[in-house]
Amino acid sequence: KILYVSWLGYRLSVFKRYMLGRAIVKSPDKLGRASTVDRLIDGLIMIATGFFLMDVLNVDMGVGVTSIFAFGSAGTLVIGLATQNLASMFVNGLVLTTSDRISEGDHIKLGSGLSGRVQKIGWFQTTLRHYDELEEIIPNSELGMQRVTNLSRVTKCQVKQTLRIKYEDADKLDKFLPDILKEIKASCPKVITSGIRPFRAYLTNFKEDHLQISVDTHHHVPPMGEAYWKNRHECLLAIHRAAKKNDIE
Repeated sequence: KILYVSWLGYRLSVFKRYMLGRAIVKSPDKLGRASTVDRLIDGLIMIATGFFLMDVLNVDMGVGVTSIFAFGSAGTLVIGLATQNLASMFVNGLVLTTSDRISEGDHIKLGSGLSGRVQKIGWFQTTLRHYDELEEIIPNSELGMQRVTNLSRVTKCQVKQTLRIKYEDADKLDKFLPDILKEIKASCPKVITSGIRPFRAYLTNFKEDHLQISVDTHHHVPPMGEAYWKNRHECLLAIHRAAKKNDIE
């Protein structure tokens, strides 16, 4: 019976991996979450197998074993306080693995200002690799209480710039501002000009020694990776060309 139960638990784990493998083939972007689900189901299989084995062996806790836990109310209080944080981390880890907030491999930004790539989501803690290659281990109880922005699931980005020009160039704005938008549209094919997102360049403020111009554009490009930085690079060069064309410093 022990061998049969152990073999059944192993076969369930293999079948689970087979099904997850088929799901990943259809949705490669879900690889991080599939890895987390894989560990979660493995844990449930191990727990179920353990209970079945205890039932097969008819395990009974004798007086000698039960007396170890019979500390009374004081002992219960000590154990409760000692395990409270661990329980909180475990529950938050369980929520993270079963929810769709983040998955391993996602690029995230936390409410505390931390950002990076999720390396591993464990039962008690999560490993976050920052963009300077340093890794930080964050308790799940702390991570579960924070606001999380999942950058890997964002499909659009914003390129916004504040320009400063001299007061003597104010008469050139009627031509300069439309030229900025024309240059950006010609240089960035994924810029959004349909009206669902801002695409504008306006004089926004008077300062003591300069005029302030705001350029706000949005693009069908994720806000991370080489595609984002290349798009941003082209957008800034477009603004520069418009300024040079209108002889504005």
